[in-house]
Amino acid sequence: MADNLPSQSGRAIREKLSYLFSDALDIGRHTITMLLSLFSIWIITVTIQVLLGKSSTFFGVIPVEYIFDLAAVAMLLKFLGHLIIKAIYH
Repeated sequence: MADNLPSQSGRAIREKLSYLFSDALDIGRHTITMLLSLFSIWIITVTIQVLLGKSSTFFGVIPVEYIFDLAAVAMLLKFLGHLIIKAIYH
């Protein structure tokens, strides 16, 4: 019976390391996706500024740059929310 303790402990450690590796891969995938999304938002912003000028507005009221800034903030908040939820419920 005492011989089973090390193997059970080793199995539990391997299982926890498996979860840790899986979570690290998940965070890595989400980080890459977030960075690519932020890069695409930046490319669109630069393109709009080149085509319409830096002072272009949406319906003559809201600067177009603000819309893309809000998109970037929303992307970051979604990423942080995912990390927090994953940390709490996993």
